[in-house]
Amino acid sequence: VGMGAVPTDKQAAVYSSILKSPLYGSILGSSDASFQLITLLKKVCNSPSLLNNNNNGEESTNETVKALLSSVPQALSHMRPGASVKLQLLDSLLFKLRQTTSEKIVIVSNYTSTLDMIQKLLVSLEYPFHRLDGQTPASKRQGLVEQFNNLPLHNSFVFLLSSKAGGLGLNLIGASRLVLFDVDWNPAHDLQAMARIHRDGQKMPCFIYRFVVQGTLEEKIYQRQDCRTPS
Repeated sequence: VGMGAVPTDKQAAVYSSILKSPLYGSILGSSDASFQLITLLKKVCNSPSLLNNNNNGEESTNETVKALLSSVPQALSHMRPGASVKLQLLDSLLFKLRQTTSEKIVIVSNYTSTLDMIQKLLVSLEYPFHRLDGQTPASKRQGLVEQFNNLPLHNSFVFLLSSKAGGLGLNLIGASRLVLFDVDWNPAHDLQAMARIHRDGQKMPCFIYRFVVQGTLEEKIYQRQDCRTPS
């Protein structure tokens, strides 16, 4: 299920502020800085709050990109996660599933900072969850998977998964719903994430939700994905 969404006014303002920065053009001349700018724009699509406290990436940032970030008006950059249309959609989806089904759900993101943001939402809503990312010791991963698959719904509702850590062989058939919170340039990575729930042993119909913010870089990435994915 493709869930294209119009950005919130605040989200659109942050995105526009970055594009209109006088530093934007100079960044495009550097492949390294351009890649970091793409990552930055994708994170704004997830939530403008990810710009807070220099929380713009898990890797070192180009100096020009840092200068561009500092040029974003403070009133725009310091926002609450609720300014994200994706988080609003996720909140609604989780509520509906919780109220009308007995199904579990996997939420996948490319970014640890995004998983942190979603985790805070789950804690505030008192939804039970498990989490597996690059910091999870290998010795504990299978145990987390088994707990999620086997525990009753009131003890295990959501599985937060880093796409980089959710490799081949990870079996999450305890869930029949999966959210791709952000898009990847490589369609194989998203297909691999989908296969965490759509695999042998699954007894329920599976539903995949792809969150894409309209009018942003995410639409372009998804369009390129769609063209490259075998029919």
